[in-house]
Amino acid sequence: MDWNELRNDWQARSDRAALELDLRPAARERLWQRVRARDGLETLIAVLMLPFFGFAALRLVQAGMWVPALFAVGLLAAIAYVPWRLWRVRQSIPEPDPAEPVLDFLRAERNALLGQADMLRSVARWYSGPICLGAAGFFVSLNGPTLGALLYALLVAAVFAGIEIGNRAAVRKSFEPAIEAVDHQISQLEQES
Repeated sequence: MDWNELRNDWQARSDRAALELDLRPAARERLWQRVRARDGLETLIAVLMLPFFGFAALRLVQAGMWVPALFAVGLLAAIAYVPWRLWRVRQSIPEPDPAEPVLDFLRAERNALLGQADMLRSVARWYSGPICLGAAGFFVSLNGPTLGALLYALLVAAVFAGIEIGNRAAVRKSFEPAIEAVDHQISQLEQES
């Protein structure tokens, strides 16, 4: 079956059986499942951490410890931003729709993959950077400039580097090949139409 027949069959179906004709290969479907699982875990961690830093901020303000309280509030904002950002980018993942032209679906799939890749490339700005700086600042502001604070800051820097390296590897290994595969499908369809 060529792409034109596939598209026509896809658009001709009007019932739930249309979902059997999935244009998303298994590898990309697994990738989206991993994205949803990652986002769920990140959201759960944020939900568990928010009360801790909220309580810490409140107690620090009550104790008049303004610098650590500001770091705790900054951490609250950074932690709350993470699930929102993940949700916002995840909203672009298209669901197969038999009424939608195949080419439109593939373009939406490509945009969703690009959005995930761009988000992972920029984690230093919106995720690991603010959280790592906030955690190091929180610890140092509570304990002062000690050897323990320096070691903690170095540990946080190592975690930051690990997150950055891991996310860039995920883009190279998972998202770039998926984008190339969708580009190939789009190119084939455009040539045939």
